[in-house]
Amino acid sequence: MTLDEEIYQSIQKLSRPQQEKLLELAKQLLQEQSRQEELEREAWNALSLYTLAHSAEDEPELYSEADIKVHFHDSQEQKGQGMSM
Repeated sequence: MTLDEEIYQSIQKLSRPQQEKLLELAKQLLQEQSRQEELEREAWNALSLYTLAHSAEDEPELYSEADIKVHFHDSQEQKGQGMSM
């Protein structure tokens, strides 16, 4: 007999009020399971962010702040030239 069959047969033997109590218990267990899964996802997300943040410290810097400022400044000048027709 499978677990599903055994559960079904056992439930059929319970009175209606006991079946309702069992249903409420099942709902509570599902909520607990859902909350536990959510906590595990949050923990994995936190670990991923932590790992990413600490691994980025070892990465060489490809661009300096000056590179970014020059590129931004050049793009602003190009926009200004295009608008002054």
